[in-house]
Amino acid sequence: MTKMGAKLDREQKIANALLKQKLRYAKMLTKRQARHTKDKKGVKVRQRLIPLKKLKIMADQALSLWVRKRDGFRCVTPDLKCKGCMQGSHLIKKGRTRIRWEETNVHCQCAHHNYNHDQGFRPSPEILTNYVINKYGVGEYNRLCALSKEEVTSLWIRNKATEVIEKYK
Repeated sequence: MTKMGAKLDREQKIANALLKQKLRYAKMLTKRQARHTKDKKGVKVRQRLIPLKKLKIMADQALSLWVRKRDGFRCVTPDLKCKGCMQGSHLIKKGRTRIRWEETNVHCQCAHHNYNHDQGFRPSPEILTNYVINKYGVGEYNRLCALSKEEVTSLWIRNKATEVIEKYK
């Protein structure tokens, strides 16, 4: 087996182990599913919600794994100098919560290109931008830009994160 093949197999095993761990957490209740239940003595007890921060992390990891599998654990950046493990790279930063979990906003990139895309010595966002425009078209890119400016509530984030976890598990 070649070095590249062994590296891909190792990354897939790690990704599958992460997915199994996240699925266990996904079974915890979310706000829509929260109900009063009875304990052993028959007393009503409200079940606890997953903290929003943890829910976001779980959704990010589920989508990242799905994206890496979708892109074949290969960096979408057309360059032969890939370094580091594969990551789910956001075209528009995930701080813009409205498009954080959009499939067309997240692509597989090696750690080196992901870093250079955002914060490198010479940030080069145009490489991933050109890839997205070539793959999905200018209309989709403009839609992502428009959506990124919308504000969201914590309830929307909780519902969307739960939906993402269920969809990509």
